[in-house]
Amino acid sequence: MSNSHGKQRIQREVLPIPDLPYAGFVAYDAKDPDSKFPPIEELRPPPGAPNVLIVLLDDVGFGASSTF
Repeated sequence: MSNSHGKQRIQREVLPIPDLPYAGFVAYDAKDPDSKFPPIEELRPPPGAPNVLIVLLDDVGFGASSTF
């Protein structure tokens, strides 16, 4: 999906947020001055989104969920 500016819109209907599509091979070599690195885009919630924290615990036993 893309918005009116041509950028891809991040899918937020499913957690975790899906990875971005493969943009091709990127050679991460500091010796090559022509290396192009994909920009790191800031991930911000949409306006009015609730604060939600998801905690997933695995193999913690029966006593781990009680308070200390």
